[in-house]
Amino acid sequence: IPGDYYITQTNAAGTADSPVLTVALPAAAVATASVTVIEAPAVNLSLDASTVTEGSSTTARTTANPAGVIASHVLEYRQQGASSWVQVSNFGDTGGSEQTVSVAGALSMGVYDFRARAARSSGPTAYSAVVSLTVSRPVKVVEVPVDPRLPVTPPPSPVVSITPGPEPLPITVPVSVPVTPTPPPAVTAVKPSLRMLECSVAVSAPGTVYHGKHYKRGWHEGKQAYAYLGRAGLRFEGSGSGLVKPGSMQLQAKSPEQGAEWKELVAGASVGLVSGGGSGGFVCDFDVRLGEVKASEPWVPLSYAEGRALTGQWLFRTRVSDEAGVWSEWSEVLGVQVVLPLSVKMETVQTLPPAGAEGDWFSASAPKTFRIGLWIP
Repeated sequence: IPGDYYITQTNAAGTADSPVLTVALPAAAVATASVTVIEAPAVNLSLDASTVTEGSSTTARTTANPAGVIASHVLEYRQQGASSWVQVSNFGDTGGSEQTVSVAGALSMGVYDFRARAARSSGPTAYSAVVSLTVSRPVKVVEVPVDPRLPVTPPPSPVVSITPGPEPLPITVPVSVPVTPTPPPAVTAVKPSLRMLECSVAVSAPGTVYHGKHYKRGWHEGKQAYAYLGRAGLRFEGSGSGLVKPGSMQLQAKSPEQGAEWKELVAGASVGLVSGGGSGGFVCDFDVRLGEVKASEPWVPLSYAEGRALTGQWLFRTRVSDEAGVWSEWSEVLGVQVVLPLSVKMETVQTLPPAGAEGDWFSASAPKTFRIGLWIP
């Protein structure tokens, strides 16, 4: 190594320095080195569209220069107002001057910011400028059908004025304009009502104690309606106004069974007009049974025999059609509490000793009470 050198010696007599020795390299040993600093790549980010609708997508493009030093591309996004960024998982983590990816396909309505950067072995670049994307809800166009049966009334003809000379002389020409009566509302604007009737039936069972007796099918306790499961003769009434010529009425029910759907009880019952039919009043009486019965035991509800008695809150609704078969909207839903047709009877029994001397050998048993359930026919 070039420089000046000397040696210092110390002993008991004292300290002394040696002469200075200068060392230098020959001219041929001197070398010159140059260092080139590779500039970190600059990243640009662009989106093919600035606005998309939910479910659609656009393409994000990143470019970096120079391309030769890029190790990977990273694309991130966040919804405006959020604090953290999310990396686009399907963005190609590869080198090259340009990368593209489809974005926004799963984003919900809102405004999102995107940014990108490139990386090399020496570390990532700074982020690109933020680019915004607006995701909006698609516009739904609803076409409202026009009833072709409604008459179209033309406007009245205007008053005609004739001017024969410099002084205008108005002449009024009478025009006969027919008066079109206001048509009744279309069936689609009609909303019928539904109610359960208080009802009972006379049982026909010759040779039994039930023959000829009346038994309830539907009744009310306060505002709550009740009915028996698996018993025919339950009656509902659908009514309304606004139809001069009604077609038929439909009654549907939904049982309390889990996952049950609306099912038809009556598909097309005939409809009668209320007296003074010009008002468009109508009424329909439905006679139904809720649930089937066991074939071998006609008083036992089938669902009870199968261990899944359909008791509880049943729901009912009705609607009416016009003579062309176009249906109205459904009525308000009516709830009815459906119960098993069982009558519970309590019987108390006791065994007594026989009369006379034989009774001295016995004592009366303790009374026992039994709960007996009887099917209501």
